[in-house]
Amino acid sequence: MLLSTLSELNWQMYNSGRARATSRDFSQKDVHEFLKLAVSEVFRIYYNASRRNKDGNGFYFISPLLSIAPFKLGEANLIGMRRADMAGFDMFRMPHDAHITNAYPIGCNNGGDYKSIDILENPGEEYFYAGNPKFGSFQFGVVKGVGINTYNLPPCVQKLDVEATFDAPGLDPDISRDVAFDASNLTLGKMLGMPEFMNKGIDNSYTPQQKNLKQRLSNQQAEVQP
Repeated sequence: MLLSTLSELNWQMYNSGRARATSRDFSQKDVHEFLKLAVSEVFRIYYNASRRNKDGNGFYFISPLLSIAPFKLGEANLIGMRRADMAGFDMFRMPHDAHITNAYPIGCNNGGDYKSIDILENPGEEYFYAGNPKFGSFQFGVVKGVGINTYNLPPCVQKLDVEATFDAPGLDPDISRDVAFDASNLTLGKMLGMPEFMNKGIDNSYTPQQKNLKQRLSNQQAEVQP
């Protein structure tokens, strides 16, 4: 389900239950931003669960959000580090920088283009490899701040194509239905203060409002099926 559609659904449900929510009024833009925060939180929960369970398909829930954007590389410093500055681009972020799935050096046209470099996970790990002639052929990157520091890329590489879960005004991410339901409960219950969405019912079943949400998500999904 597109994020814009899910946002509209949350806005409608908030309006229909506003008398039972907090006394503060929220705008449609507020609801949209809350929903993005909730989606990010659910992504982290799913990611950590997949790591614990050693699920081989731990990234299915972010794959529809992935897109590729080019970033110019700066000049190399004394140990060969060149930075791809990604300022101005927001992302749905994951633990261990898992929201960046690939980074492709572009510019050499020698058959090496579109072979992703390694993105190191552990902070400080780059200092074991950087500037060490023994690892001079190891092309890798490290996420630092809003950008990627790359190492050992040849001078002919001019830019980096980064595949990540980008979030920008012109993008409308596709959210899987299970993530959409959990994120909507977080938005409507925890962030907007609607008690019907804060917990399951006392018999551990869904409240009527949660059942309505689930049904409306299913109806929206059916409408977009070919």
